Amino acid sequence: MKHSSDLLLLLLTLVIALSACSSNRQKDRFADQQAPWSPVLGPAESRGSTGVWTCTRYNEAATAAADAWGAAQMVQEYMQGYVTGYIEGQGKNLPQDEAHGEQIRRLLDAGCARGPNYTIQQIAENAGQIMFRQLQGIRLRRPATTPGTAGGVECSQYIEGKVSSDPAFGIVHHAAQNWVDGYVTAVLTSAHRVFEPNTNKARVLQALDRTCNDNPRLTIQDAAEMVAKPLIATAGRRRLQRPGQEEETSQRGGNVLE
Repeated sequence: MKHSSDLLLLLLTLVIALSACSSNRQKDRFADQQAPWSPVLGPAESRGSTGVWTCTRYNEAATAAADAWGAAQMVQEYMQGYVTGYIEGQGKNLPQDEAHGEQIRRLLDAGCARGPNYTIQQIAENAGQIMFRQLQGIRLRRPATTPGTAGGVECSQYIEGKVSSDPAFGIVHHAAQNWVDGYVTAVLTSAHRVFEPNTNKARVLQALDRTCNDNPRLTIQDAAEMVAKPLIATAGRRRLQRPGQEEETSQRGGNVLE
């Protein structure tokens, strides 16, 4: 019996140690970056949705020497979340790996270079359309974690970021907020629900806080799914004069990435 008890204690210690290592890896990903509440981001910008920003704003931030972590990275996290949510809204799962993450960043840079007056949400939707088509005919299982983006951060780290004096945890918190903002916007847009980005971001983040407080071991992506489902059920459906009109209108300008 003593051997069994010793083995159980050893296994428990190992699980705790592995969990701590995973938490530190996610935190260290942002440790060398500048805090997202730096001068390049005012309070109003942090409260508003990154998706309504124009590409001009992103282009300026991406080339600014002071923007080691700020507006540009916030946009990239929104983009990662939006493309993931868009593809899930079409019934597919996007592999969350470094290759796809880098592809999303390249599409963001290319789209904003070609269409500086586009909004980030428009670029994200164009990127989602392209990557969704690439997945046609491929059967994929969703991975257990989402390394490389804020979607893979555990809720426990997100919660800690609200109160921690460690800037790295604060950065993780803000990165996760932008990832979820993009993800939920994409899921509701795919479901043809009315969603006003700036007004609804506060609701989304309040729901994210509740979900993560109740489920600290969830990833941010899992929490975002739980946040999106009731919003789909309660949000008003966008009215179309005839079937397909909304899609025709959104595609009238073409895809800036093609």
